[in-house]
Amino acid sequence: MKKMSIKSLIAAMLLSPLALVSCGGGGSNNPEPPPVINVTGITLNKTTLTVGVGQTETLVASLQPSNAVCGIVWKSSSMAAIAKREEVPPSSTGRATIFGNAPGTVTITATTELNGGPTAECTVTVPSGWSSGSAGAYVAGYSLVEDSSGQFASVLVPTVWKNGRRQPMDFTNRSTATSVFVSGNDVYSLVAGNSLPFSNPFGALVVYKNDKEIHRISEQGYSFISPSFFVSGNDVYIAVTCRKYETGTGYSTYYPRLFKNGQAQSLGGDENSLGEAYSVFVSNGIAYVWGGTGSVHGNVIWENGVRKPIPPCEKLFVSGTDVYSITMDGSDADGFYPIIWKNGAIFKKCIGAGLIQTITSMFVSGGDVYFVGESDLGATLWKNDEQPKRLGDGKWKPQSVYVSGTDVHVAGYETISPVQGVTTGAVLWINGTIHSLDNGKGAAAYSVFVVK
Repeated sequence: MKKMSIKSLIAAMLLSPLALVSCGGGGSNNPEPPPVINVTGITLNKTTLTVGVGQTETLVASLQPSNAVCGIVWKSSSMAAIAKREEVPPSSTGRATIFGNAPGTVTITATTELNGGPTAECTVTVPSGWSSGSAGAYVAGYSLVEDSSGQFASVLVPTVWKNGRRQPMDFTNRSTATSVFVSGNDVYSLVAGNSLPFSNPFGALVVYKNDKEIHRISEQGYSFISPSFFVSGNDVYIAVTCRKYETGTGYSTYYPRLFKNGQAQSLGGDENSLGEAYSVFVSNGIAYVWGGTGSVHGNVIWENGVRKPIPPCEKLFVSGTDVYSITMDGSDADGFYPIIWKNGAIFKKCIGAGLIQTITSMFVSGGDVYFVGESDLGATLWKNDEQPKRLGDGKWKPQSVYVSGTDVHVAGYETISPVQGVTTGAVLWINGTIHSLDNGKGAAAYSVFVVK
């Protein structure tokens, strides 16, 4: 038998006829162009679809004729709902997962990778129904919403979870819900916004009642640092530190502020003096604002605008007519232990946990004092003068504690590592057991409120 040379074999392969299935027509420079099966149409299995906030549905696109093969591209008219293509080889069908991000109506379009190819559309509705303030654990923070390219970091939205499920909120990019409060059947959330994500101070403060904006605060030339709010009846109080950037000097000055239903309130003239405001409580008709004057941290409380000095403290909480606070004693070398004060007198001396880095939140229930923070133990929970409890290592960041009955709820988030602040997931501890709120998608939780 005569052997065929390599060159002859390659030539024979190149001249063999090929049948192609393609995204579209078009010629070829070859003397004998291969036949092409053009895509003539595209259809979807659904033309209307309803998907809840934080929920997913699936759309399937089919090409015509059925033996046409092509990559399918998905587009969304709004970030309220997006379509993420399943990574599969080009074929006659394509699937996409539809994510509901925020209330609205969105058009999802499927088309081919060929410019000018056929298209098919589905109208997606994301309902705005808000779950009223019934029993449950409410957590406020932010979510990193995935866009159609599969990236998370580009869209930051305020989020309230109820029993682990996201509630519908206006789709405001680059902002976070810093606090949540339930009064009667209404859920209030405080949203702080800025032009940059993960940024504090913030450019504006917005109060939502359920899913509707009711107050907006902004001051020309000012930004807001670490706002706190409290709801009493139908009145919403906000305590915040306002930062004013001094043009020409490069320095900033800080002022304590109290707002009631969006309007500035008097702090006895101190609102025009250097200082800070950290938190607000309303009890028995008295509005308590905790803050600092001058450069001293936490050394004053205003009661209905009247300033009263207190020992400088790390956190403060008002329960009925009693004012509780926490100070620290010790040194970097020997470690610190917290001291709980009640109405200006030492109440309890707590067990230390080595070097305490920060105390982030405090709560009083039935005369028992709970607080959370970070220490040599990692994420730490204290109750009175009992042995502190370790919630996790240093990558866990507890931010808020709320006690209801015998149940202790702590909201916070996980970071990549103890030294990196990039969040990897919002979490809620219930009696020491951790629950993920976003399945590790980069959200964070800052506040928790529980309704029994």
